[in-house]
Amino acid sequence: MVVAALFSFVIGLTLLLSRSLAFDRLFGKDIISDMRGQVSSTLESMAQGYFPFGSGFGSFEHVFKQFETYELLRPTYLNQAHNDWLQFVIEGGLPAILLLIALLIWLVKRSVFVIRLGVWTSAGKASIMSLGSLSFCAAASIVDYPLRVPTLMAFAAVMLSFFADNSRENSPVRGNRTTPVEPS
Repeated sequence: MVVAALFSFVIGLTLLLSRSLAFDRLFGKDIISDMRGQVSSTLESMAQGYFPFGSGFGSFEHVFKQFETYELLRPTYLNQAHNDWLQFVIEGGLPAILLLIALLIWLVKRSVFVIRLGVWTSAGKASIMSLGSLSFCAAASIVDYPLRVPTLMAFAAVMLSFFADNSRENSPVRGNRTTPVEPS
């Protein structure tokens, strides 16, 4: 409860002081004039053009030049889609979509398991915290590419490993406490 209140306070303070460019990008009224808004139809065309096999991972920068319109030409160029979800589909096609669906199914199943285990146990709290952290990374990936930064990629991998921790599955649940099973 205290952690949630502190987290809410920090987010509120960040928004109040207008120090968060990511929040401005996500909730700003001016997002259409931003480059991300201008390229969205081009990115959708790319995803359709390379469906079902995708353009190949790491090819976005080179492939974008084929779809770039005259209105989008600038002295700077787009080397990432600034939307990890759409770039994943552009580069990976249908196989990438199927992997994402499998991941989402696993996340739902694992969440149900954590809820049945008991979210108020220390293991349940760690799982919920890690899922929350992964959710923030997923939300940020809508308007940028945070998981292409090595430190954030490593952070997400650690959070995913906390969420996937199977060490509790062999422990029977008794109330809100778990008791380890004695080895035979």
